[in-house]
Amino acid sequence: MDGREIPFTELRLIPGQAMQLEFDGYTSDRDRAVLLGYKNNATIIMTMPIDSGAIAPVKNGQKINVRFFASRLNGVCAFKSEVLYTSKVPYPHMHIAYPPTVILGEVRRALRAEVDVIASAEYEQDGEAKKSPLRIKDLSVDGARMVCKNFSLASGSNMTLAFKVTVTDIECLIKIDAIVRSVNEQDGHYSLGVQFTDVNPNDRIALQAFVLASMHKI
Repeated sequence: MDGREIPFTELRLIPGQAMQLEFDGYTSDRDRAVLLGYKNNATIIMTMPIDSGAIAPVKNGQKINVRFFASRLNGVCAFKSEVLYTSKVPYPHMHIAYPPTVILGEVRRALRAEVDVIASAEYEQDGEAKKSPLRIKDLSVDGARMVCKNFSLASGSNMTLAFKVTVTDIECLIKIDAIVRSVNEQDGHYSLGVQFTDVNPNDRIALQAFVLASMHKI
């Protein structure tokens, strides 16, 4: 990952930070873990990854690549480390070697990911409240492209979108206002592009993390 090198302490991470892990020696989808704490220049403590409902077989000495999204710095961070110690008591956790520095890559706001997310749109037409089901096909923190069977709003119309995303096994409900920017009909279906407006900070963080995870960038 291209980026600049910064001290780990500059991140000011707090417990609960979601992280993605890649262990040397096998290839699979990236494992997930949650930061429990750390001691400067000593170790980082995090939960053990779960594989098919069971604790993954992590061994002391395994090399590990760690990636995560640092919302305070609006960037994706990465560093290499090593598993120093694992324990199941009092709960499954592991210590990994503390990195003096990490690589920070800034995130472009327009970063988009191909997704398949069920959504619903609420809008007003001719003084009547309406609701339509849609599927989001690509998504960014600023907008989305969606498809649906029936749609009667024109470009420039307002709507409220509601959909769920899952970030590190936590389901987040996103409800966000949007403006229709384009509408195209093809083979009896509609494709529309929307721009999000007034995205609250919590929704922006969830969207950013979901987009990055969907692109396998973290």
